Amino acid sequence: TPGSGVGLCLTGLALLVLHVRTRQGGRPARWLALACALMATWVLLGFLFREAGPQPPVRSPSSFTPMGLHTALVLLLLSLAILSVHPERGLMGVLLKKDLGGLLARRILPTAILAPLVVGGVRLLGERLAYFGPAFGVTLFAGLTMVAFLAVTFWNARIVSRLDARNRLVEQSLRLSEARFAGIVSNAADAIISIDDAQRIILFNAGAERIFGYAASEVVGRSLEVLLPESLQAVHARHVQHFAGGSMTSRHMGVRQPISGRRKGGETFPAEASISKLEVEGARTLTVILRDITTRKQAEEVLRNSEERFRTSFEDAPIGMALVDLSGRFLNVNASLRHMVGYSQAELLARTFQDITVPEDLELDLLNVRRLLQGDIDSYQMEKRYFHRDGRIVTVQMTASMVRDAHGEPLHFVSQIQDITERKRMEQSWHLLLEKSQQATRVRDQVLRIVAHDLRAPLNVIALSAGVLRKGLPEGRALQRPLDSLEKSLQRANRLIQDLLDVARMEGGGLSVEREALEVAPLVREAVELHRALAEARSLHLVALIPEGLPRVLADRERTLQIFSNLIGNALKFTPEGGSITLCVEAEGDQVRFSVRDTGSGIPPEDLPHLFKPFWQAHARRKEGAGLGLAIVKGLVEAHGGELSVQSLPGAGSTFSFTLPSQVPAEAQAGAPH
Repeated sequence: TPGSGVGLCLTGLALLVLHVRTRQGGRPARWLALACALMATWVLLGFLFREAGPQPPVRSPSSFTPMGLHTALVLLLLSLAILSVHPERGLMGVLLKKDLGGLLARRILPTAILAPLVVGGVRLLGERLAYFGPAFGVTLFAGLTMVAFLAVTFWNARIVSRLDARNRLVEQSLRLSEARFAGIVSNAADAIISIDDAQRIILFNAGAERIFGYAASEVVGRSLEVLLPESLQAVHARHVQHFAGGSMTSRHMGVRQPISGRRKGGETFPAEASISKLEVEGARTLTVILRDITTRKQAEEVLRNSEERFRTSFEDAPIGMALVDLSGRFLNVNASLRHMVGYSQAELLARTFQDITVPEDLELDLLNVRRLLQGDIDSYQMEKRYFHRDGRIVTVQMTASMVRDAHGEPLHFVSQIQDITERKRMEQSWHLLLEKSQQATRVRDQVLRIVAHDLRAPLNVIALSAGVLRKGLPEGRALQRPLDSLEKSLQRANRLIQDLLDVARMEGGGLSVEREALEVAPLVREAVELHRALAEARSLHLVALIPEGLPRVLADRERTLQIFSNLIGNALKFTPEGGSITLCVEAEGDQVRFSVRDTGSGIPPEDLPHLFKPFWQAHARRKEGAGLGLAIVKGLVEAHGGELSVQSLPGAGSTFSFTLPSQVPAEAQAGAPH
């Protein structure tokens, strides 16, 4: 039919210009398809209403059948398909939109199509059945159609009202969200920078102002390159452009290479950043969140240097160092420890400290480890033994401590290990020598006691015999002088025996004194008078300088006279004729100092350290004696709680000084705090 031909021509032209657009953006194919669809719809309506009842709606059926029914259906479907090819604009664009207009169109379209069909069918049926005439049929058609559209209108109005209320709530939430976002952006410590497709800055927050040194008004509208070092500008622009055109919506920057920013003054700084993409209605915005990590990089550099120093100190330490995990496995060992036990790094890292510890030492070691883990102790030190790789035993001094994290949880142990094998061997040798020395001392003391006892018995007999001879000889006989020499020799022998016993007691810790309160002046005068005759015989001037008001001393009378006798006797031996010996006394706090000063030849400096050693003598070939006097003096002074000292210069004489504790007066004791 002619109608079919027109429909086919319209659809054919529409397919021919399906992808053609006009300068204004319109598509001619839509209009051709729409015309074909209207014609097909008209034909379908004609078929529907002509066959809806027994009587035809018009006299000439041919006017309503420009084409066949199946042809009209095919053309209608083909037209709708052509309209759906480019649904972004036109009729299909309106129907498919997700906005309010699209919603209303989808809701009203069924009513607009179905209401006239249903109402028209009712009217046609009523007129054919003679229920009413044509005039009432028109009124009925108009009224029912109006009611249908009013119902649809009010129904959609309610829906639009609800949507509007919901939109207002959404807009309010959006404004609140925008306000919060603006506050977050404004107060964020990091730089937040947004750029458009041309990489021009459109947002520059306060954090960015602080980091880069620019005010927002100085950079908004300018290219992002103003914030980048020149060496990175081209590369960064390509990366941003690639990201903007890609499918990713966010990405962390600086994965391939570190990124840097440039401040207003030209200074560059290390940074880390992330970039995100947002596209709204075809407008694309890129947002960069950037953080200045200068402080972190400096801290990392300090940490790296510290770790490097630790590694160097750890590896080069002269003592063994080890890091041990909580199970006892070695985490790291230095060269000294490897050399100490003979294992390589890999061999030790495959072992635990329990594997190389002598079993007898392991129980105490593990006990200390448990105390460290429980926090009972901060560190511990112990001697233990390791198995060397060649099987021998290595004795070490180990100090172990615990390293904990910021929350106090144990991380690992640090051990400092010193090889004391040689020292232990020397200590054993020293103990052996000490035992031998103590045994020799005990033998010597026993011999001295025996000798002293066995010598004193015949000496006493000789002394008694000399006394008997002296009494039996007439006065003035020539034998008096030999008897005097004999008695002096007996006195020296007895003094030597007493000195030997005193030295033995002193070295054995048995030299005791019986202290009592003594007046100083009579004690000093007695000591001087005991040596007066000998001094005068040698033309020596012996004098004592004793000030008034000296406190009493707490001392053993006989032992103190023995001290004076040794010091004065020593001065008499080494002071040439015509010289002088002076005893000086002075109070010093809670002590009294006694000094014996002579005008002899003095003592060489190299001899001073040896003066108070037993059996040591200076000028041994020229002077008599056993070399015990000064050693006994030192022991007696220290037994009293005093101190002995000497000052001497060659050619200027010598001064021996010692102190004895003084008696605290009763009134001073009463006033002392308790």
